[in-house]
Amino acid sequence: TGVDLERFPFREKTGSNKNLIFVGHYPHYPNEEAAVYFATLIFPLIKKEIPEARLKLVGSDPTEVIIKLSQIEGVDITGTVEDVNPYFQDASIFVNAFQRSAGIKGKVLEAMATGTPVVCTTLGACGIDAINGQSILISDKLADFANYVKKLLKDDDLYRKIAFNARKLVEQKYDWNKIAKQLDKIYQEIMEVKVSLA
Repeated sequence: TGVDLERFPFREKTGSNKNLIFVGHYPHYPNEEAAVYFATLIFPLIKKEIPEARLKLVGSDPTEVIIKLSQIEGVDITGTVEDVNPYFQDASIFVNAFQRSAGIKGKVLEAMATGTPVVCTTLGACGIDAINGQSILISDKLADFANYVKKLLKDDDLYRKIAFNARKLVEQKYDWNKIAKQLDKIYQEIMEVKVSLA
């Protein structure tokens, strides 16, 4: 699992526009659950201190449960979009409050590539070699998760640190071009072994 760094270019920004984003295919229950968990339990904690904050739920086939979240002040449901990149570019922070499921989340790598700091749960960061406090912020506690978001929106130095370190991480370890070359090398080694055994 990796990311197309040409499709998701890095852009230096800050948390000034206070836009939070989550991306998912919502009929997949872990995505729906993560969006509901954040919108109903964490987002209100952020709004108390930063009332201008907005949450954009981007992604395919929003369920009835997701659509109802638009009743919460500051929550926007965009639904299916042709290209998620403009939404990453416009967002201040990518939030990923996964409560179940495992495996690397491509959307987390995409956010990191674009310079959009990621705040997530432990499961949201599963499989990604990111260090908490360096290239990502991770918490499974409601208040701490909300505090991480609020701090990023207010602290430009922390924001830049997380954004730059995250981009460096995906360049080093999750660039599709590098991954393709690694796979090609493995395939060549397998073929050489088969030829030698023939």
